Amino acid sequence: MWARTQCIALASFLIFSSTILMASPRWADDASTKAARELVQKIAAQIDHKKKVMVEVADMTGEMRAAELDDAKKMIESELRARGLRTVADSSFDVKVRITLSQDLIERIWVAEYEAEGTRAVLVAQFEHTGLDIRPWMTGAHLDRELIFSDNALFLDFVECRRPTKETCGAELVLFPKELMGMKGWESFPDVLIAHEKPTSRDVRGRIRLIDGRFESRIEDAICSGDTNLSNPKCVTSKNPWSFWGPGGESANAILADGQNWFTWVGGALPNADAKREPFFSLAGIEVNGEPGWISSGTDGKVRIFNNKTGEILGTAAGWGSELAAVKTECGNGWQILATRQRDRTETDAVTVFEWTGSEFRALTDPLEMNGTIVSMWSADGEGPARAVVHNLKTGNYEAYLLKVGCSQ
Repeated sequence: MWARTQCIALASFLIFSSTILMASPRWADDASTKAARELVQKIAAQIDHKKKVMVEVADMTGEMRAAELDDAKKMIESELRARGLRTVADSSFDVKVRITLSQDLIERIWVAEYEAEGTRAVLVAQFEHTGLDIRPWMTGAHLDRELIFSDNALFLDFVECRRPTKETCGAELVLFPKELMGMKGWESFPDVLIAHEKPTSRDVRGRIRLIDGRFESRIEDAICSGDTNLSNPKCVTSKNPWSFWGPGGESANAILADGQNWFTWVGGALPNADAKREPFFSLAGIEVNGEPGWISSGTDGKVRIFNNKTGEILGTAAGWGSELAAVKTECGNGWQILATRQRDRTETDAVTVFEWTGSEFRALTDPLEMNGTIVSMWSADGEGPARAVVHNLKTGNYEAYLLKVGCSQ
């Protein structure tokens, strides 16, 4: 993981320096300034001043706008230079410092992470927020995970089969890169081999869903469908776009970029040019202000929420990870967003529940730490928990989880 020590100190100090306080951002106050200064002192004492440092700033609270994140990064770099450290914005860095603003049920948390000389440093600074009270939002929901099964081989997605007769239907259908397998508990039964027209990409994408007692799976150019007991399945290769489904029966189409793990909109998918043009890693249907909408994680690092009918972008966020899903619940406004955090494949992932208030994103839960990196995360069709496949960094296994959002009193 990154250097919470440096990052937080730097981010906090710069973000909460006199310049920021004069600008009066919503996330700055005396407590955070004091915590930031303490962290800056520790960071400056730990980093070799001969090293070139690159800074990244992320926000898991949903309170900082993109412009504020940019300002925070610039201030952090300025403070680093003032303390004798050299900052760079390219790949020539010796140390990468990532600063993340997070929060728990009571406090806000600055986290700084970095790696130097083969050793990871992490520093956490907690401080009470004396400004905007976020606790009513934070107590509105909780996130739980349920382990369904694990396997030592990579799989891309899974579904629970809810047909009444379990004897003819596996408890789960599991999608591997080259086969679809039925599972009862931890034991497998008949599988379907999946032939690909060309080799799959390194970051292969796959999805499986149930439709009226039947399944449909998609892995890049291969589409399979059939009964959930996997008898008489049909598999074909296809260059047709992928379909994504949202509330109210709305759908959107996108093409998986050749050899990549991101999608591009099919022309005319949305009326708004900016919304349809930006490639994305994840797309989830969500109800926005009582109307069908979408939320996407763009390849440019920005999350966008937009109206399905007009394509109007209603809000953006930065600093989130590339995987997201939406769930319908009885909490808050009825729809919540599950978002991963920024990380690389050597770091454990975490999932935070957000809600769109109509003007901004708000975090409803603490980040839920996972056992490794999230390979994929998909929304359920209709109501139900989201699905996540996690690569456990300790055991090396791949684990299937249901992510359930519950309402808190």
